[in-house]
Amino acid sequence: MNIKEDFILSVRSLLASPLESMLLVLGLALSIGATASGLGMFAKANDAAKQLLQQVEYREILVSSKQSSSEMNVPITLQSTDETVTLSVIDLEAALLSPNIEFAYLSDRTRLRFNTGNAGFGGFRRGAGDNNNAADNNNRNTPNPNPDETQSNRQSTFSLNETNTGSEHGQRNSDRQTAPENTQGTQNENAQNENESPNQRFRADFEFATTDGPAPIIDSLPAYEVTPEFFSAMNLSVQKGGLFTRQEMQQGAKVLVLGSKAAASLFEDGVALNREVASFDNIFSIVGVLHETNTPIDYNAYRPSQVATQNAFRFAGFGWGAKLQFTVHDAVDLTQAQAQLTQYFNTQYGENVLNIQVPREAAKAASNRSEKIAIITLVLALSGLLIANVNVSNILYSRALRRRKQVGILKALGASKNNIFIMFLKESAVLLVFGGLIGVFIALGFSSLIALEGQSGLPLYAVLLGVLMSCLITLVFTLIPAIQASKTAPAIAMRVE
Repeated sequence: MNIKEDFILSVRSLLASPLESMLLVLGLALSIGATASGLGMFAKANDAAKQLLQQVEYREILVSSKQSSSEMNVPITLQSTDETVTLSVIDLEAALLSPNIEFAYLSDRTRLRFNTGNAGFGGFRRGAGDNNNAADNNNRNTPNPNPDETQSNRQSTFSLNETNTGSEHGQRNSDRQTAPENTQGTQNENAQNENESPNQRFRADFEFATTDGPAPIIDSLPAYEVTPEFFSAMNLSVQKGGLFTRQEMQQGAKVLVLGSKAAASLFEDGVALNREVASFDNIFSIVGVLHETNTPIDYNAYRPSQVATQNAFRFAGFGWGAKLQFTVHDAVDLTQAQAQLTQYFNTQYGENVLNIQVPREAAKAASNRSEKIAIITLVLALSGLLIANVNVSNILYSRALRRRKQVGILKALGASKNNIFIMFLKESAVLLVFGGLIGVFIALGFSSLIALEGQSGLPLYAVLLGVLMSCLITLVFTLIPAIQASKTAPAIAMRVE
């Protein structure tokens, strides 16, 4: 028999029992697809763990204050109120004690809100829909016939950047000596102020900055206040413009460096460099745009650290928690560098006062958990493949028994054991090809579902390797019925009805 005849006989055999053949193909497809997906998930978890631990963030040591009593080794009642830990930026020089530390910088997470009118408490809108701001605009554009009254109003206005002065105290004394006929008006004004929300009173009293250029189309950006060494530690470079310097930071310069995605989404035309944005009473100039990194850095804004311009700062009371961050050149040096920093800070501030953490340890623990879950998934998929192959082997063997008379006739006509073996093996191969192709689509569909959640899909090499491995395992199980069929004696087989 030739290959063409073998293929025709195999197809005829499959079409003779279409429902049974369809169930065989479906069982093979599901088991192969599940195995390929399980291997893909294991490879994805392994690759993700390696990429995660290669990031700069996991070659760092973080130093921060303990912000709650649960983090302390002694009850908070035993802590004196005069023992509040205040760390100085000078403590970054602790990096000089360890030759393994490459960079030291300050980072403070915050959020940059723009005066767009939709930013909630930080928003600012001029025009219809905001009576307070509209009235304020009319007062600015219309000359006041009573300059003394205008001056009096300015003196009673609350400013975030000023404290009470002697002139304001004098104004209060003058108000106390006002004629009785003004008492009723003052009471009405106080009642009106009580009916206003805190946001309305803040809007009325606070002077929001404005710019002459185009306004941002988004309300806010995630931001970090950092020292310039941050960019070197993270190996970041600018695509356009430049980075701010230590001198600009010390001078309190209002400048921003944006990630690539943040810069592209800030204005309608996608151009951010050399433009200005207003946030509360500040105007920031955008001086640089970073190269794309395909990390959360692309969506952030960075400004010079305000904390670093002060002589000292208190971690628990500023922003979302400023941290001293020390970066080592090689992750194997983290333990030694952490011990050196711990000794320095224990000497300076006492033991168990500060948190000195290595994020790499938590990242490794999370990666190990993900890998274990992926291994369990792969084992379950392989178990399903094994069960499916046992069933396929049994069904193919029962079909071979039903065709014993056909085998006997073929052997009587001169077919050898090898010919019979190849014929049944090719029949199994046809089933395997269809099942494998459908299994590939099942695994790729599963990968696409994962990609829809904002994650990367399953590695293609792992999916194809899983399909190939599943097909080889299935092929081994199909050898059993083919071998049994080839061993059938012609005289006995032709007697079967």
